[in-house]
Amino acid sequence: MKQLITSILLLFAAAISAAAQAPQGFSYQAVVRDAQNAIVADETFEVSFSILQGSADGTSVYSETYETTTNANGLFTLTIGAKYPESFAAIDWSADVYYLKTESQYGTQTQQLMSVPYAQYAAKTDLSALYTKAEVDAKVAELQTKIDELNGIRTYTVNGVSFRMIEVQGGTFTMGSPDSDSEAEDGEKPAHSVTLSSYSIGETEVTQALWKAVMGSNPSYFKGDDLPVETVSWNDVQTFISKLNELTGANFRLPTEAEWEYAARGGNKSQDYKYSGSNTVGDVAWYSGNSSSRTHAVATKAPNELGIYDMSGNVWEWCQDWYDGYAGTPQTDPQGPDTGSRRVDRGGSWGNRAGGCRVAYRSGGNPGGGIGLGLRLACPF
Repeated sequence: MKQLITSILLLFAAAISAAAQAPQGFSYQAVVRDAQNAIVADETFEVSFSILQGSADGTSVYSETYETTTNANGLFTLTIGAKYPESFAAIDWSADVYYLKTESQYGTQTQQLMSVPYAQYAAKTDLSALYTKAEVDAKVAELQTKIDELNGIRTYTVNGVSFRMIEVQGGTFTMGSPDSDSEAEDGEKPAHSVTLSSYSIGETEVTQALWKAVMGSNPSYFKGDDLPVETVSWNDVQTFISKLNELTGANFRLPTEAEWEYAARGGNKSQDYKYSGSNTVGDVAWYSGNSSSRTHAVATKAPNELGIYDMSGNVWEWCQDWYDGYAGTPQTDPQGPDTGSRRVDRGGSWGNRAGGCRVAYRSGGNPGGGIGLGLRLACPF
């Protein structure tokens, strides 16, 4: 017997504020567990929703049915109201209290909608006498953190600057480029099988805001808190990571080259794109063809299959490994050569043509230099 466990009740997409407008829909997230409380992953089923007015047995004012699939953590997410937006928009949330009825093969649940826009709900129930807006906002933030954790996302905050790490589930992939790839360079060959354990990687490149929060300075040529930090050497990065670990108690590091490429390719959700998230470079990368010869704010292009941004273009990203040719044999959690003169950097930058932004493209640099180079963090999950 499986059961539907609602992990996060309901969060309206509309902002919760004193001047809140009627919501255009809300996000519903829940976890499916079996009778032994084990997560039910990657399962497809049908679920129906009804919004009831006045009571748990009230009149239905809106209903819709979806087919959905749980992820690896047993979580599924739907936007209620998206299917019939005009009917949803017609609901007068200030007229009464409302309940959500959820029906699926796992059973039926009915629960009161507690997250309608704050001002409207408070006006009806005098909720403002019980909770301040700040308390409501804090609860929403707490619930969002739980949602993120179920989706394999962890948020860290350092001196007021927050950043997110994305879980990359382990797996086996083909690293490098095959001989049949006309764009492949010699350093990308031979293509070979690599198996990786799970880890986490930065949702974005490290920003200048985060670098300043840790180091107290900003070496970047192009200035802006939301821009990726650049003009940092591999050695500078080691100092930054050491201080970041002291501040957070975490175990951040640079990704290995294999971890970097696996994440750039989309991990176990890979669609085998040429660039990280697309076969069209301009969709996912700031490169010589669209950058106006400068860096751009992180996460302003489309993400890849794992929800990771800018792994093609914007700034080159240091990896942990020394640079060398591929051995060509199957490997498990490779760490790269023991010694060398150059450290791996990956991803291309605002100044590169499209070919340099391919997920298989490799480069290496003097660990004491850093022109045009930035970084992306990795850590155990």
